[in-house]
Amino acid sequence: FYRSGLEKLNINVAPTKVGRYAFAETAISDFDFSAVKEIEPYAFADCTGLESVWLNTNIGVIVGEGAFKGCRNVTRAALPDDMTIVPDKLFSGAAKLTEVSFNGFTVGVESFFDCRALTSFAHTGHLRMVKEGAFDVCVNLQSVDLSGVENFEKRAFGDCRSIPEMYLFSVISLAQSAFYGCSGVQRLSMPLFDNNLAYYFGETPSSLAVMEVLDDSVPDSAFSGAVSLVEVSLGNQATTIGNDAFANCQNLQKLTLPDTVRSIGTGAFAGCSSLLSVDLPASINKISDRMFADCTSLNEVVIGEKVTSIGNNAFANCMSFQSFYMPDQIETIGFAAFSGCENLTYMKLPFVGYSASDHTYIGYIFGADSFPDNALPRKLNAIELSNKCRAIDYGAFMNCNNLG
Repeated sequence: FYRSGLEKLNINVAPTKVGRYAFAETAISDFDFSAVKEIEPYAFADCTGLESVWLNTNIGVIVGEGAFKGCRNVTRAALPDDMTIVPDKLFSGAAKLTEVSFNGFTVGVESFFDCRALTSFAHTGHLRMVKEGAFDVCVNLQSVDLSGVENFEKRAFGDCRSIPEMYLFSVISLAQSAFYGCSGVQRLSMPLFDNNLAYYFGETPSSLAVMEVLDDSVPDSAFSGAVSLVEVSLGNQATTIGNDAFANCQNLQKLTLPDTVRSIGTGAFAGCSSLLSVDLPASINKISDRMFADCTSLNEVVIGEKVTSIGNNAFANCMSFQSFYMPDQIETIGFAAFSGCENLTYMKLPFVGYSASDHTYIGYIFGADSFPDNALPRKLNAIELSNKCRAIDYGAFMNCNNLG
């Protein structure tokens, strides 16, 4: 009946097999699938009359590639209960398909490509693999449980911009661009596998507000410039945060770092201008260069007992600091570590300058090039030196006229 224009089929016995292209490009609207055991490839391709496909009670049925490809008026479908793999291109281009149920393990290549009306993909939790382009351009897909999926191929959910949440708890293989264009994701839990979010999404999702990282490291620049990000947490397996990992996340307010984190890179949180407070992991031993530079709202940092070094410009332009208590175990403070901290009024330090042995001058940590240029924050009127301080060099406090 290929291209015959057929609208209705009148036979006395329900068919058990539908051949290749049998009803392709017809307008048949009412078909009895109850006895069907095999549907060959493209059997109903571009059939404009079908509105639903019910195969859920068909046991052992074989369904070929693209069997319902381009059936643009199909709105609902239930796949066979014992189907383990959705065939490639099965409903590709079924523009009005809104919901599908599936009990198996794998969704094939472009199985639901360009199903623009699809809002829900229901499965029983057995889904393990989503192949290339399976849901590509399903722009209205909102509800799909990905928590048990282990493998995502390229553009598995490309341009699925309406999915609000993704929880990838079981993933072991994640292809580049697997979620390309999924700009509507607001909450995300996933491992990064040493890549940044742009590797998987094309760019950091513009709506992403809450992020949970599920592997042992956050790569360099992983979330750099994610301006919508409000809350970040790292799992207990996390050990490393890379350079500029969260740089310029301007709306980041809440940061949860487990004590398993041992290393935080240069500029990791630089420019996080909404961050108010940070409790650093007890396991890190240094605060890297520019780690919190330009965190203009930061007013409290809890420094662990193992930290012995504070890097250059570590807290530069943290203008909300009013007081800062430096623990006695600190051995070195980098150049300009507190430059631009204009609202500091009180500091407690273990020594003057870079270290206890290299005394230099007080302005060193505020960015002064030499002791005659001791340019302290204008409001800073009190500096307390701990008992650890054993020497103060000549000119160390020269021209510090505001100290009382």
